[in-house]
Amino acid sequence: MTRDGPFWRVAFWILLALECAPFWMFRYFPSQDGPSHIHNAQVLANYGSEPIYQQYYVLTPITPAGSVLPQFILAGLLKIAGPLMAEKLLLSGYAVLLFFAFRYFLRSFSPHADYFALFAGVLVPNWFLYMGFWNFCFSIAVLLFVLGFYARREREGKRWTTRALLVVGVGSLAVYMSHVVSWVLGAIAITVMSGPRLISDWRRYFLPLVSFLPPVALLLIEFGQPHEVSTCPTASTLRERLWPLYSFSFLYTLGDKEVLIAKVLAAVLLLTFLGVVAMIALKRSFSWRNASLLAVAGIFGAICVAGPACIGSGSYIDTRVACYTWIFLVAWLASAVEAWPRTALNAIAAAFCGIAIWMFVARMPELSRWSQELAEVAAIGQSIRPESTVLAMRLERSQGIVDPLGHPVGLLNAGPIVDLGNYEAAYIYFTSRFREERSPITALGSLRELSSVPPIFDVERYEAQTRGRVDYLLFIGGKSGSNEEELLRRQLMDFKLARSARGGEVRLYERVSPSKPVPNER
Repeated sequence: MTRDGPFWRVAFWILLALECAPFWMFRYFPSQDGPSHIHNAQVLANYGSEPIYQQYYVLTPITPAGSVLPQFILAGLLKIAGPLMAEKLLLSGYAVLLFFAFRYFLRSFSPHADYFALFAGVLVPNWFLYMGFWNFCFSIAVLLFVLGFYARREREGKRWTTRALLVVGVGSLAVYMSHVVSWVLGAIAITVMSGPRLISDWRRYFLPLVSFLPPVALLLIEFGQPHEVSTCPTASTLRERLWPLYSFSFLYTLGDKEVLIAKVLAAVLLLTFLGVVAMIALKRSFSWRNASLLAVAGIFGAICVAGPACIGSGSYIDTRVACYTWIFLVAWLASAVEAWPRTALNAIAAAFCGIAIWMFVARMPELSRWSQELAEVAAIGQSIRPESTVLAMRLERSQGIVDPLGHPVGLLNAGPIVDLGNYEAAYIYFTSRFREERSPITALGSLRELSSVPPIFDVERYEAQTRGRVDYLLFIGGKSGSNEEELLRRQLMDFKLARSARGGEVRLYERVSPSKPVPNER
């Protein structure tokens, strides 16, 4: 370890505290799917004690698709804390895990981990975090721990004991139960990292690979189930296919300044790559010991460019793979040269720190603004009676990359209520699903219709065809009295305006005429 390492270890802790700060500085953290996760975690945590949850939902805690582990963690936190505090603890835990997992992973390959680990300050506040893709966020951290553990045992030449194989197996299951894309990429990474040795010394390398693979049975079951046909846009040109890689789009969140920051980051990594190539050329030697990291990055890059953006209901696969591509490329840059010049290491570490701090400062105004606006929306929940149902819809499209009001019912904190637009409850791979006899999909409208602008829905049809009811309508966008009543005149005739927020851009309508009786039996 070079002499300046301890200084950057302190910087590592400072960056970690900085990335956790937004969760605690502001009352509300803006994320698109986060409120939906909170709502469904409340269903999971309080299902046995809340009749309204039992009437509308059925629990599906274990699914072959995974994507449930962070939801269980959040539900457990809700048992000891309120929704806002549980969210802060969950997201802080994610930041801590990813910081330490990335450093642990780097230390498995490089003596310069303290310098390159500061890239975690850039990686943690990513697009997936603000989109609310928290299952995938956690899966990155868990996978890096598993891969780091595997690489360390191989580097040290330790025998694969039953205990070590069990660690890989449990870790593999934890990755899969967080997100299947990370598990698939992890299986590819372990196979490539084993390399030709998997054939020449298969007895040693076959067992850890096999211990990682048991979740493949769950994946096969998942593939055997019916799924929606993917409708995501397909890139038609090479530039569009390359865009998730070269643009660093997985770092775009709330502001337009992030495009410039991503360009600066790309320049830093390009200069670092050219420096590595130059040092390898000068020494006329190439260390094949960690070349597998570069190979994995290349394979992931190829998957990102040539692979699908969506499979079934799984979306943004290219963006997810692009994120892993850069993680492995940074790991290779850290390990490709054993004798890095100290000046270069300090410059790289300082650049990562500077970019992370720049991103933090650039997001502060937007985080503050959104926290205030989300607080106004959450206050609407005071007007909602517990044991009610709420349908939230947009009347105009969001202009930002991330829409923190995309699923607002989870923000309302109005006690036990049911989100009739709950997209998670319409799929088989989340922890709760709508009961068939009260499902709003498709009697009230399909997910596509409910999320379209303007929305397409039919309260009368839903209540006639099911044992469900609609107690509140929450409209986002536009202004009350513009084209709202004309557009939705038949739907609103049984509702009255109860409360508004954000200068009238968010409006809550309450049912004034009784709906048909809803039986209480389950």
